[in-house]
Amino acid sequence: MKFPRSHLYVLLDTLLMMLGFATLTMSSIAREDLMNFLSVSSDIYDWGYVSYTIGLFVAFFLGRSSYFERNFKKGVLLSVLFAAVPQLLIPLIPSFPVFLFLRFIQGFIIALVPLFSAQVAELFREERAFAKGIILGGIFLGGVFGSFSGDRLVSLLGWRLAFISTALLMLLGLALWWILVEDLDGHAEERKGSPWSLGITYVWGLSLFFALWVVFTIQGLLPSTAFSLGLSRADASSLSILLSSSKVFWSVFIGYLTYRVSIGAESNRELFRRASEMMVASYIIGFIGLLLTTHAIKAGDHRLFYISLFLSAAVQGVAPVFWSTPAVIFPESMVTSGAFAIGLVSNSANAIGPFITKILVDRSILLGWYVLTSAPLLGILFTLLSSRMELPSEKQDL
Repeated sequence: MKFPRSHLYVLLDTLLMMLGFATLTMSSIAREDLMNFLSVSSDIYDWGYVSYTIGLFVAFFLGRSSYFERNFKKGVLLSVLFAAVPQLLIPLIPSFPVFLFLRFIQGFIIALVPLFSAQVAELFREERAFAKGIILGGIFLGGVFGSFSGDRLVSLLGWRLAFISTALLMLLGLALWWILVEDLDGHAEERKGSPWSLGITYVWGLSLFFALWVVFTIQGLLPSTAFSLGLSRADASSLSILLSSSKVFWSVFIGYLTYRVSIGAESNRELFRRASEMMVASYIIGFIGLLLTTHAIKAGDHRLFYISLFLSAAVQGVAPVFWSTPAVIFPESMVTSGAFAIGLVSNSANAIGPFITKILVDRSILLGWYVLTSAPLLGILFTLLSSRMELPSEKQDL
């Protein structure tokens, strides 16, 4: 039986995401070496991660450029180079301001997410969420792969060569992807209007905002929470791997379920309704998990904490469903720019969520978890509001 080309593209997209985000774990793995190289303290070095998360947010402004809208393959090429070139330069330039700038630029790799959404929209219909679930799972697979292989690579090659070799590996993956993947068809019709003039851009963007608040914050909360429960550093590392693996599971599982319930949908409105329902289901499971997590922390129950963490990761299931909808919401000529627009709104969580949660955690770890527990409820609210709005793709004239 012939392996469909569209399926090959999904696997290659996933591989590229995995290699990219595995590479970016090196700044955490080689932390001590980089602190010595840059002559900075631990607190100062942490600003490198802040710079990276701001880059994750700013990357979505790239969608305002017609370059990314009309040049799919070149857009992917540029997004990967944003991560790979700084990775090559970091071990060569002992300047902390330069390091901050390079880490900021590396955050632009997240532009792959809306670009791959446009690709998936052209390749599939009902299967879009499943395909996006697999591709987004590559982000967290990269985290797991980087955690396992990074230390060994540093021990074997030294931190400088480890950085350079991971960058070259990313470029090798990009070369393979470039050779095997075809470009998207350009829009024959010139885009009319802007996604920023549409109310659904903002409301739908907020439907993912609260999931990302949890996803991007919970990882940073794990070490301090584990230590407050009396767990060891090794246990904290195991929890981190469990969380990343759980995000992969929920991303693929919810994406697959969305594909199954979308079979037979005859209109964009019907596809959107079913997608909204699956997002609400993910939020509900995540809310139950976060409630159990707060109870486990109060009770000091280690076993319940592991189980609840797995359930809490279900909020990641919101993302593939969300990223399957640009082609459902926006007219064909606006799919890529619309994907970047809703991504900019939703990913503002990267720039806001961790900071607010950190302020609360400094007062009480449990308070931080209470805030995260409330996030799915707000996510459900904005998802339901969006599901009642008119879809621009249904209009004859924009």
